[in-house]
Formats: sequence, C-alpha cells, structure tokens
Amino acid sequence: MLGLKNSTAMGQFIERVVEHMGGFVPDGVPEDFAFINSHPYASYRNLETLLSAHPDWARWDLQAACVVDQSSLKSEVWDTASWVFGTHFREIAYLKDGPLRPLEECNWHGVAKFERESSWAQRDLKTSCIVPLGAPDAQKVFVSPYGFNMVWLRQSKDEMSKFLKRAVEHMGGEPGAYIPSKFVQSQLSENASFRGLSQDLARHPTWAHWSSTAACVPNPEATAAVVGNTIGVVCSKGRHQYTLTRWGARSPMERRKARSEGHG
Repeated sequence: MLGLKNSTAMGQFIERVVEHMGGFVPDGVPEDFAFINSHPYASYRNLETLLSAHPDWARWDLQAACVVDQSSLKSEVWDTASWVFGTHFREIAYLKDGPLRPLEECNWHGVAKFERESSWAQRDLKTSCIVPLGAPDAQKVFVSPYGFNMVWLRQSKDEMSKFLKRAVEHMGGEPGAYIPSKFVQSQLSENASFRGLSQDLARHPTWAHWSSTAACVPNPEATAAVVGNTIGVVCSKGRHQYTLTRWGARSPMERRKARSEGHG
C-alpha cells in the first residue's frame, strides 16, 4: 500500500484493518490520518499502535471477540476453537501492560480473527462459546500508566475507585472505608494522569492509612518468568553490583564480609 502513495487507497486499507481490530469506520478515515500513514516512513506496526488507541472517528465494540475463521477449520471444531481462542485472547489482555494487537495475537496463522459482535453474531457459532473481550476490568489491569488510561476511558467512578484502591495498596497504604468522591472525580478529569495520581498518593492523603514498614517485594500477580528477568535487570542497573549465590543476591560489601568470615 505504501508503494501506491495514494491516500484514498490507504484510507480503504485502514478501514479493513479497523474491522480486523473489532471496530468499523462510519464516515470514512480522516484524510490527514490516511495521508500520514501513506508516507514512506510509515509502518504497519505504527498503524496498529495508532489504532489500538481507539481513535474517535471509528466505533469500537466492547463485545468484539477472537473467534475461529470458519474457512480454515472443519465445522465440528468451530465452537471449541472459538471458546479457546476467545478465552486465551482475553487472558492476554490482563497479562500484558500495553495495547492489545489483535492482528497478531488473534491470528494463529490465519486460523482466528478478531470480530465485532455484529459480525460474529451472524455466523453459525454457538454464542455460549464466544468469549467477548469486554470492557477493561479495574481489578485486573496493571497499576500502571496504561492501566490507568484504560480505566479512565470508561469514565466510571466505581471502576476508578477500584483502581485507586489497588494503587494505594501498591504504594504501601491501606484505603479507609471509602475513597472521597471528590478525589475519585479528579482522577477522571481531562487533566488526570498516572503521574499525577502517583504524586497525589505520595503526599499520603489522610483518607488512607500508610505503613512505615512497607517494603518493595515481588508482586504475587507477576509470573515467575517475569520476576526472574526483572531480577537480572535490577542487579545490572542498581546502585551496587550484586552477585547471585545460593544465599541470594549479595552486594560488594556483603561479599567482603562473607569472605572475612570464611563463608566464601
């Protein structure tokens, strides 16, 4: 498509990509968006990233689901495949701290595709086997800038309250009986951000209890593989260089002390 250098053709291509990402374009792709993605320096990955932000010129279906491509498998496994694909794709949404990539993560060599409800509802599939992605769950998203943005987009005080409770706990605090409605509403304003939330909570508001013995420990929600990789990153970038032994990580001072005591 880039070789054509044609914004109109690119716009038509982008409409198809939007459909494969669970959305549709009611009034055409904006000319400036098509033009930008027609430039030689544009890339498919960059287009996918831009569309994962769900621009408002397209409509995005929260009931979109990863389902089987019926042209690729025998009919007797369609329903099973749709349930497996949909369940797996929804799990991916809460195992990564970043935008989903349906074009890659719901494909499996062309066997699956991401469809909005109006599309998969017309197919000969059992609806009980379809697993829609659904709206972001404030109890499951990462407590991170991306997770904050996903919850913010819902503009729900109830969902934001759930996210804020988790954010307080991640900062070593314990929320009181309730989080002030005014504070919740401030985190749904146009100027709200994860950085701003972190700064607000760092001031230790009185509506929460803050522990003086809080410590940085592994997140029980993280996988062992991620924790293992992060240990390597921390040990290589920390203030001190650490050596991993069967007793754990040791700083240079700890190693010298151990050698002086004859412990290696």
